[in-house]
Amino acid sequence: MSTFLTATEASKIIGVSRKTISNHINKGKISASKDSDGKFIIEKSEFYRVYPEHHPDYVLSNHEKQGEKNRGDGTQSRESYLEKEIELIKLKLTHEKQKNQIMSDQIEDMKASHNKFFAILEDRSQKTRKRILGIF
Repeated sequence: MSTFLTATEASKIIGVSRKTISNHINKGKISASKDSDGKFIIEKSEFYRVYPEHHPDYVLSNHEKQGEKNRGDGTQSRESYLEKEIELIKLKLTHEKQKNQIMSDQIEDMKASHNKFFAILEDRSQKTRKRILGIF
């Protein structure tokens, strides 16, 4: 039995694309080396360190066990995880909306300053022209 997984094998185990695994490797989330063909290989111990929940001997936490008892199929803990993810995304969305509003306000302030600047500049230009022409 091999002590290594290919990126393709790893992706199948956790249910993501091979490209996602490659991205995790490139970002340093998981360590890997390249085989003689130049393809990523990941030590199983490294893979299960990063993705322990996918280890064949993974022991469910009490919370997850309770979810399986309540549902019988283990989906409750997945639903709980997804609900937390949704809440996190909602918080991020609210934060981004606030940042967007701040930037919109800054743009409006800059437009107002821009208009004032050009009004002053136009006023000075008219006064300069009048002075040059001798009209006071």
